[in-house]
Amino acid sequence: MRIQKMLSALTACCLGATAMVSMPMQVNAADETLTFDFQCAGANSITLTAEAVAQGDVTLPISIYITENPGVNAISLKMQINDGQEAEDGSLGNYGITMVDGDFASPYCFDSVCEGDANLALSAIFTSEKMNIGWIYTFDQTLNADAYAEAGTTSWDSSVSWATQYAFAEASLVIPQGIAPGTYVLDVRREKYVNALSTDDNVFYSQTRCKAAGVEGALEYNTVPFTVIVEEEGVTETTTTETTTESTTTETTTTETTTTETTTTETTTTETTTTESGYGETTTESVPAETFPAEVLPDGSDAYADLLAGEDFTYIFGNVAGTPGSTVKMPVYIYNDPGTAGAMYYIDYDAALQDAAITQGTAYRISMQCNANSNPLAVVWATGDGGNMTAKDGAVFVYLSFTIPEDAAVGTTYQVGTAAGKDENTPTEVNNTDGVALDLKSVNGTITVVAAEDEVALNYDRYSFAGVGDSVALELLNAAEGEVQWYTSDPAVASVVASGNMAVVTAETTGNCQVFAVYNGVTYVCEIRGGLFGDVDANGKIDSSDAILILKEYNSKTIMGVDFLTEAERLVADVTGEGIVDTQDAIPVLTYYTIESIIGDDASWFELTGNPNAPDAP
Repeated sequence: MRIQKMLSALTACCLGATAMVSMPMQVNAADETLTFDFQCAGANSITLTAEAVAQGDVTLPISIYITENPGVNAISLKMQINDGQEAEDGSLGNYGITMVDGDFASPYCFDSVCEGDANLALSAIFTSEKMNIGWIYTFDQTLNADAYAEAGTTSWDSSVSWATQYAFAEASLVIPQGIAPGTYVLDVRREKYVNALSTDDNVFYSQTRCKAAGVEGALEYNTVPFTVIVEEEGVTETTTTETTTESTTTETTTTETTTTETTTTETTTTETTTTESGYGETTTESVPAETFPAEVLPDGSDAYADLLAGEDFTYIFGNVAGTPGSTVKMPVYIYNDPGTAGAMYYIDYDAALQDAAITQGTAYRISMQCNANSNPLAVVWATGDGGNMTAKDGAVFVYLSFTIPEDAAVGTTYQVGTAAGKDENTPTEVNNTDGVALDLKSVNGTITVVAAEDEVALNYDRYSFAGVGDSVALELLNAAEGEVQWYTSDPAVASVVASGNMAVVTAETTGNCQVFAVYNGVTYVCEIRGGLFGDVDANGKIDSSDAILILKEYNSKTIMGVDFLTEAERLVADVTGEGIVDTQDAIPVLTYYTIESIIGDDASWFELTGNPNAPDAP
C-alpha cells in the first residue's frame, strides 16, 4: 500500500495545481444519487486462480470512487464481504478477507474548502481493519462537497472523464492464502452493526449513513461493488470486466490454444545469435532478408563527419568499451565549428563512474582550465585577443577518462554528455568573437561494460526518444571498420544513416521498431521507441492515463499472470529500464506529468528513473 500512497501523493501534486487554475463548483442534481464505486486497477471484478491463492495471500489495491454526487456533507461508511459473516457477538468475519492500509486518496475527489487534502476536512477517519470510514467535509457544515471537475462540467456523474480519476479513499484488500473457491463481494453494509466501541455493558449500533447540508434525513446512496472470484482448481478462464455506475458487468473469455499446420516458403535470413555479454538481445529470432535494403551502405574514413546532416555546430562524445575495473578514455570531437572565441562548458557523467579526469585536446591552440573535481566537469577557455578560432572537423576538444566500477555488470551502459550548466546561474555557453552564444548540438557518448577488451558490443540495446526528430548515435564497439551493415525494421518510425561501425538513428514518428547491426554473421539489436518516452498510449503527451495503463499491466501480470499491454507498449512503459513493468514505472510517469504539465517546470527522465537510456541521461 505504500506504493499506492506514493502514487496518490503524486497525483495530489497534479490536482493541487489544477485547483489553483480552475474555479471549484457546487454540483447539484436532484435526480442523482450518491454513488460509491469500488475498483481495482479500473475494474469492478477480478478472477483469481486456485494456484494463485494457494501460493500465498493476494493483495489487491482498492480505490473507492464517488461517481455521482448530488451534494454531500458527511459520510459514515461501513464495508463488508458478502453478508459480513456476522458472529453472535455482532463482529464480522468477512470470510477471512481483511482490509489494510486504508487512507483517504491524495488528492481525493472533493475540492475547494479542503483543497484536495482530506486531512483538512473537519473529520477524516479510515479504520481499515474494521472497514469503516467516518468523514465530515468542512468546518462549515452548511456546505456540501464539490468536485475536481473539468472546466465547463455542470454535473458530477460517471459519464465525465474525471469521475474515476480521483478517488475518495484507498486501501488494500487481502485475500488470504487457501481461501475457498467462490464469489466474494466487497460492498457497503446496509444493516446496522455493532460498533467497535461497544462493551459488555453497553452495546452501540451504527449504520452506513450519508448526509447532505441543509437537507433533513439521510442522503440516498447507491454502490457499484467489487467482486473477487476465486476459481476451483483446474479452471483456466480469464475474466475481464466492463464498468458502469449502475451495475457490474462481467464478461468471461476463454482462450483456446489451436495448433495449425502451415507451409513455409524458404527465405534467406540472418540469424540473431546469443553472445555472452548480453548484447544482441541474446535472442534466437531471425531477421527476414526482405527487410534489408538492397543497396550497400557506404563507409568513410571519417565516420562521424559522414553521419552529420547539415552544418550544425556539434560536439560528439565518443563511445568506448571496457571491462569492470578498467579505465577508459573518451574523446569529445568538434564538427562544423563556425568560429569560437571562448566557452564555459560543463560535462555530466554517470555518478557510478569513478576517478573522473579531463585533459585538453588539440582542437584549439590555447590553454584551457579543466576541472574534474566535481560533477559536472568544467572546461573554461578564451582567446587572448578575443578573436575566433576554428577547430577542424574531427578535432578533439577534450579527453575524458573514467574508471568503471569493479562490480559493474557486463552489459551496463553509462552515459556522458553536455550538461546544461553548473547551476541555473552558470549555464554552459560557447561564444564567438562578438560575444554571441552559439547554437551548439551535442551527441552523448557511452561507456559500455564488456567481458573482454576486444569483445564486440552494441552501445545501446534499447533506446527511447524524448520526441520526434531527436537522434542517437549507435556504435558497434570493437567491430572492424567498414564491415558492419545497419538496418531498421521500420524506416517510418526510425531512420538510419550509417557509416562503418557507427550509425545515427533519428525518430521520424511515434512508434516502435528495431535497429540491426550485422557483423560477422551476428545480428545485434537495439529496441527503438520513437516519440515520447513513457507515452504508453501513444497520444503524443505524458499524462495520468499512461500511469494507469502501467498499473493495469502490473496488476494483470502479477494477479492474473497475463499481459495487459502489447510488447511494444511494455517497451515504452518500462521507463526505469529494468526489463519489467511495475509500480516503479508508474511513479516517475506521474511525477513527470505533474512537473511538466501541472507545475510547468522542466522534468528530467534520468533524474526520475535513473535509467541510463533515458533521453536526457548525461
